[in-house]
Amino acid sequence: MRHPRACKECLRSSWLLRACSRYLDEQGTDAQRLVGLLELDGDELIAAAGASENQDLRSRYESFQKQWIPSARGVTALCAHDPGYPAVLAGLTGAPAVLYLAAPPERLKGMLTEPAVAIAGSRKATNYGIEVAHSLARDLAGAGVTVIGGLGDGIAAAAHAGALDAEGPTLTVMPGGVDICYPAPRCALYERMLEVGCRAPHRSGAGASRRARASSPRSPPSRWLSSATIATAR
Repeated sequence: MRHPRACKECLRSSWLLRACSRYLDEQGTDAQRLVGLLELDGDELIAAAGASENQDLRSRYESFQKQWIPSARGVTALCAHDPGYPAVLAGLTGAPAVLYLAAPPERLKGMLTEPAVAIAGSRKATNYGIEVAHSLARDLAGAGVTVIGGLGDGIAAAAHAGALDAEGPTLTVMPGGVDICYPAPRCALYERMLEVGCRAPHRSGAGASRRARASSPRSPPSRWLSSATIATAR
C-alpha cells in the first residue's frame, strides 16, 4: 500500500476504529451512532467503545506506526487532508478519515466530478427488477454517468454488471476491505470490476494483477469503520 497520501494521524484514527470494532459490534451499534463515533477523538472513542480498561489498546494507540495498517498490493490510502480527497465527502458529518482505493485517486476524483447515480434495491430481486437495473445502468454508464452501489443486493449487483457491459464507469464500497470480496457470491463480479479498471488506458501498472479474496458469507469481516474501501472500474 502506498501511504504518502494519507497522514499518520488519519491512519491512526483508521487503525483505532478497526481495533475498537469488536467492542462496537458487541454493542449492536446502529448507523446513526456510528456516524457520531467518527467525530470523536481517540480517547473519546476508546471510552465510547467500552474499551477504557484495555491498556494495551491505549498504549498501541499512543505509539502508532504507519506500518501497522494492513497492506494490499495496488491499494492507495488517501486521507481527508490530501487535495485529492473527494470534495463531496469532505464536508459531510462523519466523513471517512481515510479512503482505501483500488484505483488511482485521480480516477476517483474524475468520476465524482461527472454525473453519478446510486442504484440500490432488494437482495432478493425479481428477474424483472434485475433486468431493469441492468438495462438502466448500462444506458447510464454508456452515457458517461458513474454507477454507484454496493455488492450485497441483487439490484445493485445487476447495475454494476450493466455498467461493465457498457464499459462505463462504476464504483463500489467494500465493507471488509478493498481486497476482500463480501459477500462471497459476488466475487466474479468484483473480479470483473477490478479487471476492467486495470485495463483502463490511464491506469498505472502497479497492482494491475490482483485476485479478490472471498470471506465467509456467514461471517462478515471486521470493518474499517473509519474508512470507505473503494474499488472503481472505468
